[in-house]
Amino acid sequence: MAINHADGTMIFSIVFYPVAAALAAAHAGAGRLTVLFVPASLAFGALVIYAGRKIVYWMMDFGMSRVSRTPRGWRQQIAAAPMMLLYVFLPIAIVWAGVGATWFGTIWLVKHIL
Repeated sequence: MAINHADGTMIFSIVFYPVAAALAAAHAGAGRLTVLFVPASLAFGALVIYAGRKIVYWMMDFGMSRVSRTPRGWRQQIAAAPMMLLYVFLPIAIVWAGVGATWFGTIWLVKHIL
């Protein structure tokens, strides 16, 4: 089964969330409690992936419906160029925003709760 860029980028990013949480917790001094942050980060990563896919596809549907009303030819290609850039870079931005939130959220939790 083929997988597109947006889905592939977001689904395969699930491995980054536990790594970021474990490294951040160890860096912040959580000690043996570092392993507790891994399952929580997996749940947070799944939430980011679910919401991120909804956002990407909603924006693409909105933008491409506008582009499809543009007259065919070079004008339509120019109108579709921002949608292509959005399709390529938005999933990557969402993934790294989620990983960053995992990193800084884990450090904040360790410093304020432990």
